Amino acid sequence: MYSHQKTYIICTSPKGNAISNYFFSLAKALHNNGNKVVIVVDKKNTNIKEYNGIPVVTWPSKRPTKLKDFIFFYKLCKQYKPDVTLGQFGATNLVLLVSKLLGIRNRWVYWHTMFLQIQTDSKSSSFKLWLLELRKKLLLRGYATQILTNSKATKQDLIHHFNFKEEQVNVLHLLISDYFENQPIKSKADRQFAVAFAGRMDNSKGQEHLVEAIPQILEQYPTLMFYFIGDGPNRAALEQRCTALKISDHIHFLGNLKLDFVYLYMSNVLIHISASKEEAFGLVNVEALSAGTPIIANNVGGIKDILVNGKNGYFCENDTFQIDLIKNITQILEGDWNAMSEFARKDFIDRFKYHDNNMSKQLNILNSLLT
Repeated sequence: MYSHQKTYIICTSPKGNAISNYFFSLAKALHNNGNKVVIVVDKKNTNIKEYNGIPVVTWPSKRPTKLKDFIFFYKLCKQYKPDVTLGQFGATNLVLLVSKLLGIRNRWVYWHTMFLQIQTDSKSSSFKLWLLELRKKLLLRGYATQILTNSKATKQDLIHHFNFKEEQVNVLHLLISDYFENQPIKSKADRQFAVAFAGRMDNSKGQEHLVEAIPQILEQYPTLMFYFIGDGPNRAALEQRCTALKISDHIHFLGNLKLDFVYLYMSNVLIHISASKEEAFGLVNVEALSAGTPIIANNVGGIKDILVNGKNGYFCENDTFQIDLIKNITQILEGDWNAMSEFARKDFIDRFKYHDNNMSKQLNILNSLLT
């Protein structure tokens, strides 16, 4: 419990995806610990006005970057007089500007992305990217009192780019609800002979390397199926490449799915694969672990906070991804899959499940940051 009540304004997206669900859960935990909390969400939210006794208000604009959003947030802060504001994504700049102007002592930002990911996926010129990075640097260094982020790798990325001190950046792993809490985890015998990849189809996600490896994988496992969950600018090219390689009969491009269906596929396949060239955290890998599904991933970024090599999955190296992938698929399929699945499930519960013990640890961290 906190020694006395604080007031928090938390800016996030409407409840319904894993990231926004986490921040709603964080708001609830703060509220249950005697604090006053207000949640601010995007304009697309039109129905929810309250969540577990917490007011939920909506930005005037779909993306809060306009003068009317500035005025709205200014008035909101004057009304509630927050001790802490927490901004992220598109709301970061405006939240920091208003909070600094009003002298709010705790101006926090939750940072989700690695800079290499931004550079790899961006369609902007290198000069424009430099300007955007400079603007972020000036705002974060000048206005934010604390940066929260999702992994040790993202923390080091922020320290490297913005010259923050170690104590100015703290890791709060995204916790998720346990979708499988009241149902049994399927054994190997009860699952389809298939693997899944879930993620945005963009340059940084590396699906092209997985596609190129599939013909060799099929030589060893000719009945193995591959499910690609997600969408993005590279999807058409990936589908065309599968046709050219004559592997389309083994590939299902499923597009974007609701979270329930993502979990359905995760719980029915034998492996989840992440081919990301860089990754801030890789929440989809946590979702796979929750289903007791072992993971294979590149040894990069925040995935290192999730994958325990040889226990809940195996690492590949970027330079030898295809060779490592085939070896790791073999190790999982022909090894003690059920033991690895059991460890994956337990590891999820211990480290990434939203429950009182894990959230209490995070609240203690936040309490220590208050000024």
